[in-house]
Amino acid sequence: MRFRENFSIDLGTTNTVICTRKKGVVLSEPSVIAITKDNTLVEAGIRAKKMLGKTPQSIKVIRPLKDGVISDYDATTMMVEYFLKKVMRDNPSLIKPKVVAGIPIGATEVEKKALFDALKESGAGEVFLIPEPMAVALSLDFETKESFGFMVVDIGGGTTEIAIMSLGSIVISKSLDVAGDEMDEAIVNYVKEQYSLSIGLETAERIKLSLSSANTGTVNVEKVVGIDITTGLPKEQDISLNDVLEAINPIIKSIVSNVRFLIEQTPPELISEIYRNGIILSGGGSMLKEIDRKLNQEIGIKILKVSEPLNAVAIGALKVFDDIELQRELRVVET
Repeated sequence: MRFRENFSIDLGTTNTVICTRKKGVVLSEPSVIAITKDNTLVEAGIRAKKMLGKTPQSIKVIRPLKDGVISDYDATTMMVEYFLKKVMRDNPSLIKPKVVAGIPIGATEVEKKALFDALKESGAGEVFLIPEPMAVALSLDFETKESFGFMVVDIGGGTTEIAIMSLGSIVISKSLDVAGDEMDEAIVNYVKEQYSLSIGLETAERIKLSLSSANTGTVNVEKVVGIDITTGLPKEQDISLNDVLEAINPIIKSIVSNVRFLIEQTPPELISEIYRNGIILSGGGSMLKEIDRKLNQEIGIKILKVSEPLNAVAIGALKVFDDIELQRELRVVET
């Protein structure tokens, strides 16, 4: 007997998360794919990320999404197909699944169609696209037709999504091309300027997560190895928490100032509701020690962190399957 499964996908610039109704999160892997010159799949996900910067010329390792949307259609399709087959491997009797996918609020119609086509080509049946902040709200059971003003700030790898929502809809929103990837680049540049040391983006991401995440305890220094730009030879250097915070501070300031700007544009009737409900913070960037403190200092509104910041979009998107009316609103019709 064949049956249909429902999947939700957060196809992010940095990570891809897939959930099912029965098992919850069934896949969480880097949005990275390794292919040959003739576009044959070598690896995807965790194994592909480990190959970054270490492959021969015959293999290229790429991140096929940029700023939350598809930048390399063929590579994205191969990657999503690989991930879907991986989660369906234990259930060979599954027919084409229904899929609901998160998408940045700033995505154009062309970018939405590219995601829809990639999902269909990868093996999806019906496809639904949901704005990422709405999915985050659903993960907390906030987003109901009766809920008045609240705010979502979702700091991902490629974009930061800011939205003020009321009565089941986005009232005002902004999508920023400033997020985790820009923080990694800022750390690379800072280390080069301060220590004359060249490090890669993967190293920058590692020390960012190691030193500045809220759950890292008392770790304040991380040893890194890079290339001394004055000698061209390997060099070991201690990078401190203060180094990381100073490097990413301009990006945090940019996010905070845009949150403030959006609040200033909010209809007065919703401000008191937002003040009472708080700001919902999600995404990998919400794990940074400084972001919630600076938001609270600047805005003066309580901050609510979701319990699973990396999975919130996928977990919330899955709840679309519990709401027939919402499915009608979000269904993408093949043209």
